[in-house]
Amino acid sequence: MTDTARAKTPIWFWVVAVLATLWNAMGVFDFVMTNMRNNAYLANFTPEQLDFFTSFPMWFTIIWAIAVFGAFIGSVLLLLRMGLAVPAFLASVICYVISLIHNFALSNGAAVMGTAGIVMAALIGLVLLGLLFLARWAKARGILT
Repeated sequence: MTDTARAKTPIWFWVVAVLATLWNAMGVFDFVMTNMRNNAYLANFTPEQLDFFTSFPMWFTIIWAIAVFGAFIGSVLLLLRMGLAVPAFLASVICYVISLIHNFALSNGAAVMGTAGIVMAALIGLVLLGLLFLARWAKARGILT
């Protein structure tokens, strides 16, 4: 579809895209503060959580970065009404699943993060899947080009 034939964008789409961008900006903030070892930010973590978050192998940090920045970029692409949001969210979902496998199957993440951490991980995953489906839906309807 060309720009002149682009589908009308519903108001709710803009609201979701703005909220998604803000939500994913918080993920970027968390990633940056954790990986820069910001003392003020990390002061809220228990010693066990600090050990867990600061001992990630490099490959995991890269996967985490792709998940976080992919979701943020995907959200910005929604705001720009660009179809590249779909592969950005897809990459983010794939990397998020890999991070879940690392955190909950290959390490003691569940014990370290507790019930609240598990619930938050599930919420992040659901939001991320929802954004992927939204991007695919919007692309199929010509909202994203």
